[in-house]
Amino acid sequence: MSSPHIFDCHSHWGTAKAHIFRTPAELARQEKIWKTKGRHWAEDEMMDYMRRNNVRAILDLSFHKVLPIDQIREYHDYAFDIARRNRDVVFGHWLQFDSRRWEEARDEFKRARDADAESSVGLDVARPERPTRSRASSARRYRSTAGTPA
Repeated sequence: MSSPHIFDCHSHWGTAKAHIFRTPAELARQEKIWKTKGRHWAEDEMMDYMRRNNVRAILDLSFHKVLPIDQIREYHDYAFDIARRNRDVVFGHWLQFDSRRWEEARDEFKRARDADAESSVGLDVARPERPTRSRASSARRYRSTAGTPA
């Protein structure tokens, strides 16, 4: 009997490039927060682990929304490249943007949607400080200006 399939709607990257904890000091925090030892996985190792466990996942690059847009694009392209090579594992991507930078975020969301059209692309619009408009309102504005249904 094969093991059941798992659809993980929100998983984080474990690779050195895309892990939420990228420095040794940040990795050490994982043990304090989640009581597990932090480590970085090679791309193929991460994909093979998920494959062996019958996982399909939507992966989240959750740390990059505050970076300059050129760096955000680099991370997105990295994620899309891994996804293209591992369609059986990577179902899609959660993309996060700072709501104060909505025009460049809208343009990057459109580019990302088209760059990896075979994947599902989720959208998270956050504001590091207290928002003046709700996250839902900002997300609707992004989707409507990007021509993407809610």
